[in-house]
Amino acid sequence: MFSEQVPLLNIHQSTPRRTTLCDKCHNTFVSHTPHPPVPTELLKSCGVPTNIQISETLSFIADEEREIDRYDVEILKLRHAMDCLESEKAEMREKIRDRKGWISALRRIPPEILSQVLQEWSDMDEYDLEVRTQEISAHTLRMSHVSSQWRNVIISLPRLWSRFAVSMEDTIKFRNADDLINLHLERAGSHPLLLHLIVKTKAPPEELFESRLGPHGDSILRTMARALPRCKELYLGVEDEFLLLLEKGLQGSSFPMLESFSDEFTDGHRPWSSSDNQVVSSFCAHLHNAPRLRRLFLASDYLIRTVMLPYGQLTRIHLITLSLTVAKHILQVCTSLSALTVEGLCDPVAPLPVPAVLQNLTYLDFRGCNTDCLTALFQSVTLPSATYLSIDAHLPPHSDFGRTVAWHSETEFISMLERSAAPLQEVHLFFNDVYMTSDRLAKLLPLCPQLTSLEVSVSTRPEDNMEQWAMVPQLLQQLVAEGSSHELSLAPRLAQIDLSERVVLESTALSIAELALRMAESRRLGSDGMQVLKKVRVECVLQSGDKGQTSHMLKDECLVLGTKGLECELILKLEQSAAEEVWELDADEEPLIY
Repeated sequence: MFSEQVPLLNIHQSTPRRTTLCDKCHNTFVSHTPHPPVPTELLKSCGVPTNIQISETLSFIADEEREIDRYDVEILKLRHAMDCLESEKAEMREKIRDRKGWISALRRIPPEILSQVLQEWSDMDEYDLEVRTQEISAHTLRMSHVSSQWRNVIISLPRLWSRFAVSMEDTIKFRNADDLINLHLERAGSHPLLLHLIVKTKAPPEELFESRLGPHGDSILRTMARALPRCKELYLGVEDEFLLLLEKGLQGSSFPMLESFSDEFTDGHRPWSSSDNQVVSSFCAHLHNAPRLRRLFLASDYLIRTVMLPYGQLTRIHLITLSLTVAKHILQVCTSLSALTVEGLCDPVAPLPVPAVLQNLTYLDFRGCNTDCLTALFQSVTLPSATYLSIDAHLPPHSDFGRTVAWHSETEFISMLERSAAPLQEVHLFFNDVYMTSDRLAKLLPLCPQLTSLEVSVSTRPEDNMEQWAMVPQLLQQLVAEGSSHELSLAPRLAQIDLSERVVLESTALSIAELALRMAESRRLGSDGMQVLKKVRVECVLQSGDKGQTSHMLKDECLVLGTKGLECELILKLEQSAAEEVWELDADEEPLIY
């Protein structure tokens, strides 16, 4: 029976355990209670231990618990030593990191070069600080945290802190936005500012001023108002009641640094609607007195029609929409104008009795203008200094859009070029359902002897089916340098050609492509007085035909020109659906680009 078994101590004899703590000094840790474990057969048996066995086991437990305390003390000593080693190891890593940083390539960059690099990096972003309803982006501040060296260099460059975009179309939720703006304004120092400010809240106008913007938005707007006199470029789209606060921020300074002003509104509506608005008039009085104002980008001609601006000192004007009446006014009073861009010319009126001579105008770009307005415009101007001309002509609203017609303004256009005798270098013509007649087209290139880049895009109606309307073949034919008398060729400085036309017959497209290759080859080598042609791009749209067969006929010739150093691109497209006005490439065909 179990009660007759020998005591536990005598079942197994256990050797004391020795643990070496140090191989160098042979320091060991020896267990003082080498009691044997409980035999497995006893643990699996169903017997009951005797009183002697219980007493003996309790004695073993007491000894082993005291031994555990000894283990804990020793482990604590070892852990402390390990912690010391880990700490010393971490310190050593920091030293290594600091030493590598000290001799790093970035630290060896001279401050003047690092300054230039950081400024180039900054120019990759449009703004240094962007505050919007749901996000804040502070590019410069983030980069200033890279290292103390970078921070010192960045803080020493006020320009990197001077460009702001603040858009408040709802309540601003960021408490620190105003602090960030003030930090950037402080670090910008006296450097002129670029500010893009949009304030368009969804709250009803009858609500209190502060409640419409929220407490943070109200604080931001007041901060921006104080910064207005420091602006060099100002993009503004605000409602009238907010404009009043901005006007107070000027404090009679009248934009002493302002060079560029834009009334930009995100939904396309002009920001100020009533012509008798005293707030608008008061604000624009500061624009009138801005001594350095040179550039205007306006959503409409509203300001030009209703307030006085410093027209005589303006050099660049960009308008989204412009009535011809106001255009005539601009031509008469903006004597220093060098660039004019209009994205929509409307309200045709009689031309000026005597064409305005714009001696300084070098850049003219009219987009999306109907032919009636262009007729009056061409009759009203003389451009003796123009080097860039872009015209996008389409039929007026009352015209029949079901057919292609001759360009009503072509006579006036050619007459303007003749009396201007301008040194045009770039000409871009876009015709939508209009075309130039052969006799007028023949006069275009002789009037542009210094032309270096020509782009013509013609869109005709497939149902017209009149091959003689194709303008591109006529232009290419004129540009072919015949024989050895290259000095007599038209546009001898032409280096880049981009032509596009909707055609109705495969034979016409093939003729255009062959003419393009012939012209490119004739001008490829150049001669005395003739610029070497560098790039030719011709795009044709076929109403029907075998594009694949035509493409293969041209491929070899393109390859030959490509090996001779000319970038030649011929694109043939098939009409997908004339009714839908959609033009696509076949899925299995790629443009011929060599």
